[in-house]
Amino acid sequence: MKPKLILCLALVAFDLSSHARGVRLWSDAELMAASDLVVIGQPIKVKDLDEANSLGWSQPAMFHGVETTFKVSEVLKGTPASNQIVLHHYRETARGSVVNGPDFVEFIPGDTNEYLLYLKNDGTNRYAPTTGQIDPVFRIHPPANSVADTNLAKQISEILTECQKIKPGMTRAELPKVFTTEGGISSATHRTFVYRGCPYIKVDVDFNLSDPKQKALEELPTDTISKISKPYLEWSIID
Repeated sequence: MKPKLILCLALVAFDLSSHARGVRLWSDAELMAASDLVVIGQPIKVKDLDEANSLGWSQPAMFHGVETTFKVSEVLKGTPASNQIVLHHYRETARGSVVNGPDFVEFIPGDTNEYLLYLKNDGTNRYAPTTGQIDPVFRIHPPANSVADTNLAKQISEILTECQKIKPGMTRAELPKVFTTEGGISSATHRTFVYRGCPYIKVDVDFNLSDPKQKALEELPTDTISKISKPYLEWSIID
């Protein structure tokens, strides 16, 4: 059996020798965290809309709306209303009609390839690319013939969701619900914490002290979080 390609609906950086515009490069973790829905699916229907939009483009240009319906085979984040979802995106009136224009996505109904879609809500059971309507181009992944990759993506999504429960304004006493302490240099105003389920997933946390007479190394449960970093990976530190 011929393996199916998994293509990722994401924003990628291109060769600046042929494109003058700079483009943000999103990591998989950023895409997962920013998305309302992440699925794998095949395109089964493409519909042109009676819709035109400049998308804020500086050059005189109007782009036409498209809805592509996907049959969902895997859900990595979120809960779609059914096994079909609709992606709202755009196309040029004619290919190359805008100089240095957006790189839009294009689908063929019945395509046997599967697409990994990072999506934001755009109406009832309708979604838009997480990275926005400008340049939602593809990045090709190796054939997904192993369930392990899908399981890992689900686990990472769950971990990121749990880490986001800790926010500025919460107290030091609430951190142990998700994190535990890490070795290394620390003070009452700054400390690195590790995710309880994996010591290699870390966050850096800054605190506002709750007692004006508090010593530099005295950590009180009532200290409040002033800043918490995004989760990152690093080897464990042992004092």
